[in-house]
Amino acid sequence: MSQLYGKDPVNSQECYQRDITYEISEDLRSGHTVVGTMFRETEEIDKLGSITYFEKARENRFRIIVIDCEHKAFNQERIAAYAKIAHKMGLSLWLRPTQQDEEAINKYADMGVSGFMIPNVIKLPRVRKIINQAYFAPIAETEANIRRGYSMGDVVLDGPPLTNIAEEMAYANRNMIVTLQTEHPKGIENLSGVISLPGVFGTIIGPNDLAISLSQLPRNQSLIKQDLSKMYNDERMMNSYRKIGEIASACGKVAGIHFTRIEECSLVEDLVENMGYRLILLGTEKNFYCSDFLRTKRRIESIG
Repeated sequence: MSQLYGKDPVNSQECYQRDITYEISEDLRSGHTVVGTMFRETEEIDKLGSITYFEKARENRFRIIVIDCEHKAFNQERIAAYAKIAHKMGLSLWLRPTQQDEEAINKYADMGVSGFMIPNVIKLPRVRKIINQAYFAPIAETEANIRRGYSMGDVVLDGPPLTNIAEEMAYANRNMIVTLQTEHPKGIENLSGVISLPGVFGTIIGPNDLAISLSQLPRNQSLIKQDLSKMYNDERMMNSYRKIGEIASACGKVAGIHFTRIEECSLVEDLVENMGYRLILLGTEKNFYCSDFLRTKRRIESIG
């Protein structure tokens, strides 16, 4: 991992790091485990100040922060401010967008958001639209009617010495990661098709939504009536984790998962050690730096 430049991670231009997200993508391609977290509650973050939470993530060597806009309220000004903080601290800032607001993908990319975790992906046309907004050509379709604009947030925030637009577009493309969330049986069924698109890096399971979707099948109605730890470790969930991991591996892509509960640390370790999961999000701003999560983080990073 790159070292920070300078001393002040907020006020000094010298602190910007280059190719942070590209380094994450290269580590994942090489089989290393990469660990991040998710920020969900603006009120919780504001208690200590957003800079403090980003500092905690950096001090504990988390590499990704995902802002959850699917279920929680973050305005665009706040996300733009977070992007600046993250770039200065050497963190990759990702966004989980609302399914109704995905037309703003290109705007978030221009703010400096370096990755997207797209919820509940099932159909190919939706993924193509997202790819065309998150990337420039040649990853995006050259004929795309909706494309990313040209303010290029990563280029502006990181300040690499690039001399022309072609170099800037290439830099922006290599510092973007798009992942798809697998949260439905149809999503598993269609996973190999959607995950194989150029620009899609892998999948991250949303275990709660996956369990709810699986429970809609008549034979699975008891699934979500269990205690959470039993549900997450249920044979039907484990079979889904295994199948998703196998599909991702067969397509040359990365499998990942997000857990907010400390009680699932052993399950996370099992997924990394025995099913090849490499992109792991642990906790939220309330607990990502707790000792149990940090122990799990160290263990799974040593596996990968």
